[in-house]
Order: sequence, then structure tokens, then C-alpha cells
Amino acid sequence: MKQICPNCEKTTDVQHIKTDEEIVVKGEGINVPVEYYKCLECDDEFDDPKSKHDPLALAYKEYRRRHGMMQPKEIRELRQRYGLTQKEFCKLLGWGDATLSRYENGALQDDTHNTILQMIKDPRNLLNLIELQGNFIAEEKREKLIILLRKAVEE
Repeated sequence: MKQICPNCEKTTDVQHIKTDEEIVVKGEGINVPVEYYKCLECDDEFDDPKSKHDPLALAYKEYRRRHGMMQPKEIRELRQRYGLTQKEFCKLLGWGDATLSRYENGALQDDTHNTILQMIKDPRNLLNLIELQGNFIAEEKREKLIILLRKAVEE
């Protein structure tokens, strides 16, 4: 297979390599599949720029699975289930505006933030938080949210 090598900048033969690689996440080694090319001219290794394969994202996903942490999709679904914007959710939790966006897009949450997320999966805990600290949410939206959460608690 011929491709342009980003190192020697020649159109040359390359070898497509698929293997497993250990990525260390918070001191824990996690094996994930990786793919890359090796230039047979200069021996440089490089990623396929068109690939959507992200070994770090796979390692984070596996780390979360091993440690019972919420995955990005679950975090987004929790927030959306109650009709909260990222900004409202961050303000409610006392987090910076970018924090939730990073978590929903794949960044690895810290243990404390994960514990908070796990706790508010229980509608009773989210209801308590809304009642205590939700005054910044528009009154009509806040009241609808409280009704929704009270129904969820009763189920």
C-alpha cells in the first residue's frame, strides 16, 4: 500500500499495523487495540488522519466500566431527562461551565464528580438539590422539574 509519509514526505510503501497497546489511566494499565502505519522508507510510524479510532477514548471507557463510573452518554442522558441545559446542570452542581461539556464529550471525570453524578441519578437526591439550590432556574421550569422529580420519586 502506498501513502504519503508525514515524516519523509514521500509517496512510499507503508505497512498497516494492528496491535494492542497499554494505555495507563490513573496508574492503571488498560490494553486497547491500536492501528497505525509504518513507512517502509524511513521507519516512521504515523496515524491515519481519516481514522475515527481513538485508543484513549477506548481506554477511558474501559476504565469507567471497571470502576462503575458513568459513561459520557449516561451523563448526557441524565441531564437531558430533566430538561436541563449544560449551564443549568453545572450551576446546580457547583461546577465550572466547561466541566460537564468535557465529561459529556469523553473526558474522564474525577472520582468526586462521578460520586455526585451517581447520587443524582436517584431522583430524590436531584429533587433535594433543586429545592435547595435551584433558585437560578426560571420559576416555571423549576416548578415543572420539581413535579417531574416528585413523580419519579413516587414510582
